[in-house]
Amino acid sequence: SDVCSSDLRRPQRLPRAWSPAPSARTPALLLKIVAILCCGTVGYTASRIYLKYGSLAYIMSHAFTVRMENIGAATFVVPALITYTSSLVYGAFALSLALYGEKPTLSRAFLSAGFICLAFIEDLCTFSRMGTLFCLFCYLGFLVRYKVAAILTPRRVGLILIILCLMSTSRAMRRAETGITFWQALTERQVPYLKVPLPTGISELVEAYVNYAVSPYALDSYLRRDHDWVYGQRTFMPLFRLVRRIGGGDEPYLTSIDENAAGLPMGYNVYTIVRDYYGDFGIIGVVFLAAASGILVGAAVLLRGVEGHAISIYAMAWLFYTPMYNAFSFGSFVIGFLFLLIWFLMSRRRSEVPTHPKDRSFPVAAHV
Repeated sequence: SDVCSSDLRRPQRLPRAWSPAPSARTPALLLKIVAILCCGTVGYTASRIYLKYGSLAYIMSHAFTVRMENIGAATFVVPALITYTSSLVYGAFALSLALYGEKPTLSRAFLSAGFICLAFIEDLCTFSRMGTLFCLFCYLGFLVRYKVAAILTPRRVGLILIILCLMSTSRAMRRAETGITFWQALTERQVPYLKVPLPTGISELVEAYVNYAVSPYALDSYLRRDHDWVYGQRTFMPLFRLVRRIGGGDEPYLTSIDENAAGLPMGYNVYTIVRDYYGDFGIIGVVFLAAASGILVGAAVLLRGVEGHAISIYAMAWLFYTPMYNAFSFGSFVIGFLFLLIWFLMSRRRSEVPTHPKDRSFPVAAHV
């Protein structure tokens, strides 16, 4: 007859699926740590620049000179380790957006706003706008990734306009030193071609549109020149710079921003990501690198989980950037991506159930 085994009276321990510790399940704690680090490094950068010139009034009135003396310079007053740490802000912003997308709360909204403010302040240190622009593209990637209904609501349009105004601040300060505004230069060269008179009050919006939409025409001018292939020094510029620094040699002479301007008829030196691919390997580079980039972005969009969604947001921001530049030719954006990738690999959950010796299955009844 069937007799219940004594094992039935003992509590049974079932195998447990592995899951990360609470601090690994959510990146909230990590984001707070990164926020504190970035506040410290951005503040340190701003203070060092202030001490270098001794007067905030001088810095504001000589913004273009300050920018040219510090941006990308080997004699920059801030150590490389500090700038590397500050670059975490871009990956942290994408991660904060993904966290907000999973569970929208006011505290998470403030966390995202804090990161974009840090990116803006970091841009102001060298009167740049590239980081703020990348954050704008991250926000657009967030709207696409989470399929936010009615993307162009008045509130979201207002937020985009605020970011555009922040972007224009540093450029307006740089123009103040020369006394010539972008709008004046634009209308003086293009007034014969304008069919509709435009109010000067929207000059910053026109500037943003021109900077983003005119690059294919500049690329046409670029392709008409003679070129010497540089075999990856543009597309993989941060890697080349890192190798040179480790080896103690000079950094590559190339920069992400081309000094040779195309006349459209105004001067314009933004040539799309195709410039990097073509300048490295010619037509073959354009075909194969573009295909590889598309495959990688597509794979990123398919990732799941908060960390995977953050990577997909970052990948879409890179995609939105391509009509202007290859975002990954800037080391700061590469560092932000590596931060997300490492966190994703550390935080992903195992789908299989590990077998512990004490959790091995055994018969719960015996036939005697």
